[in-house]
Amino acid sequence: MIDTYRLIEVVNHIIAYATHETTTGNLFYDFEEIKESTGVDLKNDKLSRDYVASYIMEQRSNIVADMVITEDGFDLDFYLDCCPNYDDTEEMEMSI
Repeated sequence: MIDTYRLIEVVNHIIAYATHETTTGNLFYDFEEIKESTGVDLKNDKLSRDYVASYIMEQRSNIVADMVITEDGFDLDFYLDCCPNYDDTEEMEMSI
């Protein structure tokens, strides 16, 4: 497992990137993309992957409503007030 300080940096990157990229409140973040952005290979390091997932759900529960770990990445659902680029026009169009 990579040292915890480095993994917390990865958590901070995931949260910052994902909350700013999503327009719907949901984002799938592929482990390969995380590796390209941070240099940390969560796909092949289960201990580090589990630490990051636990840290997100325990320490960032005010931002992340739910998360599913798949074999390819994290599927994250955010509280909408934490997503500055949230666009509710998609939801409004679907309900019409």
